[in-house]
Amino acid sequence: LAGITYNNNAMLVLSTNNVWVVRSDIWNWDGSSWNNKSNPSNYNIIAIDGTSSNNIWVVDDNDMVWRYNGSSWTSFSSASNGISNVKDIIVSSNKIVIGGTQNFGPGIKTSTNSGMSWTLDYPTCSSNCHGFVDMDDDFNDNIWVGSGSFAFMGTQGTSIFNGVSWSTNSQLYNIKSLSSVSSSIAFATSAPNSGSWYPLIWKNENGVWNSINLPSGTQTNWGYTPIDAISQSEVWFGSDKIYKFDGSDWIAETGSIGDEIKIIQMLNADEGFSVTGNGTVLKRQ
Repeated sequence: LAGITYNNNAMLVLSTNNVWVVRSDIWNWDGSSWNNKSNPSNYNIIAIDGTSSNNIWVVDDNDMVWRYNGSSWTSFSSASNGISNVKDIIVSSNKIVIGGTQNFGPGIKTSTNSGMSWTLDYPTCSSNCHGFVDMDDDFNDNIWVGSGSFAFMGTQGTSIFNGVSWSTNSQLYNIKSLSSVSSSIAFATSAPNSGSWYPLIWKNENGVWNSINLPSGTQTNWGYTPIDAISQSEVWFGSDKIYKFDGSDWIAETGSIGDEIKIIQMLNADEGFSVTGNGTVLKRQ
């Protein structure tokens, strides 16, 4: 596929026969072929989520939110008011959440009435705040929000919003991809400080980030490396290969991929999809 945003937020896996991928185009896999759904925006689409083919939500890189009802698109021009550089969207049965930067720190907007109105929430950050990078929700509706940059200074890392209040920040520099399992467990990748060319993998347990050893033989990769966790012992990481973490060891599930893995989205512990840097879509089954 051509024209794909290389980020986990750009893929939605509803089933093995219903997969969506976005950027300049919006592609939908129906189990036998990829169908091009027209992009409603004049800008690239950078994030997608939804609950069915009749409830697809996307964000473009001009901070506009759109909803697809199965036949037509509707825009929500005020959804991102109060935040900028929106990079992600989460859709569940009872709410829609978008994530961006608020006053130099991370912020989220939430709607519980199908986009008709939105509420702004953000964690407290007094100084040297870094902008929004990524977010994920766990099975209990907690929202993990990641912030950061290449500057190894200031307040950056992750905070959790439980719908009422925010946890204290768990410090982590230059986070790239974030995947949560519960309110106390999450995994992340980050890009290293200057002088190192290997990605870093982290596990957060009870508010503290600790590094996990890279898979043996991992090649250098200073860019975006995706991670997706189903449980503490079912974690997938993409770089020069696709690797699975079983809670103690990494297992390579593919051979070397020259264009590297840019997206990994698991449907369950057995099935999932990934995208390489040249737009090739891989299916695990």
